[in-house]
Amino acid sequence: MKRSFVSLIAIAAAGLFAVTANAQPSPGMGAGSNSNPGICDSSGPHGPQMGGGGGHMGQRGNAKVMLHRIFALDLTSEQATRVRAIQQNVEKQIIPKRATLDVKRIELRELMHQTNVNQRAVTNKLKEINDVRGEIAQLRVNAQLEARGVLTGEQLERYLDASWRPETSQCRTNGPARRR
Repeated sequence: MKRSFVSLIAIAAAGLFAVTANAQPSPGMGAGSNSNPGICDSSGPHGPQMGGGGGHMGQRGNAKVMLHRIFALDLTSEQATRVRAIQQNVEKQIIPKRATLDVKRIELRELMHQTNVNQRAVTNKLKEINDVRGEIAQLRVNAQLEARGVLTGEQLERYLDASWRPETSQCRTNGPARRR
């Protein structure tokens, strides 16, 4: 019994560590590329990036990198408008899921702070947290694929070229690129 309790605590601690580690913002993620008019403006509370600034879910950095690469492809104004619409749509879907995730994390902490921890309840709560995280990840992947669909064949080929790196943006406000 004592061994299973210690195992439960270790699993829960690992889960909490993973959740809090993912909540850290990715370093060096700036405001985006200025290769198109209006890209650097703050058209929304987080500018044009899918996911915005720091906060929940480490996947945000991956979405930002993807969009930085897409915006660096010299998009037409129509393409940039379509990509921004995709970003705004996915963010509207993700925000309530992040709120749900926060509530579930609080509930997990409450379960873990009880004198007699219910292992089944903790396991179920961890599953709920991971399910919501999976839903958020799926929304982001779908948005990335939809944004790639806006590109021309030549742009997509350049985007998929692993050796191609967009130039550092003049809009970047943080990270190592600004510390020259």
